[in-house]
Amino acid sequence: MDSYLRYKHNPSQSKKSLILFSSLFFIGILFAVFALKSSFPSKSRSLSQFELDQEQFKSFILTYNKNYPTPEEFLKRFQIFRENLAHFQEFNSQRHSWTKGITKFADMTVEEFHEKYSRPMEKVEIEHYKEFEVGDTIFSWDWRNVPGILTPIKDQHTCANCYAFASAATVESAWAISGKGLHSLSVQQITDCSLGFGNHGCNTGSYIATYGYIKNMGLSVKSIILLLIQLETAKKALLNIL
Repeated sequence: MDSYLRYKHNPSQSKKSLILFSSLFFIGILFAVFALKSSFPSKSRSLSQFELDQEQFKSFILTYNKNYPTPEEFLKRFQIFRENLAHFQEFNSQRHSWTKGITKFADMTVEEFHEKYSRPMEKVEIEHYKEFEVGDTIFSWDWRNVPGILTPIKDQHTCANCYAFASAATVESAWAISGKGLHSLSVQQITDCSLGFGNHGCNTGSYIATYGYIKNMGLSVKSIILLLIQLETAKKALLNIL
């Protein structure tokens, strides 16, 4: 009994036991934390995806000079951005012939985009057109892979003149394919000057009506139209001074 009491109340032995117990307890906590973390892998992955989305959203804000007036608007746009990113990734994983990616519209919903940029189509009457029979053709061809055929992508902003952009781009490429060089033609000229051929300026139009305008009136290169606009602006400014 004396030896038991001496052992039980030995300060040195008690200290060692306490250290051993503390070490085992700490190791047990580490194993518990590890087991708990391992049981929720999706949470860890989603956090990594959240951080990745954050970095892409920061880059998006800097690239397109975005400015959100309130914290609520910032969070709203970030959430929409994340949903669009998820849609892009899912779409691109399906191996379509084209891909989706981040543009300046990536913080907008589809409904918001259509409300701001879409216009109801105006009916355009076409008096004369011809149908052509096409012979044997290849199944597909991507002109993006051929240098010197396509001009850079342009932005029509909120003007519903996609007919002008599409028609000008078609003529540009046809001209280049014929070996006469690649030139950026004036979309502004089509938008402003083809009203008499059935188009409606920034309120939609028709590529067929546009081709009729180009056939009859011709189409200038973009640089010449810009120069004429600058000269007209300078002329008006000079007249105002005088």
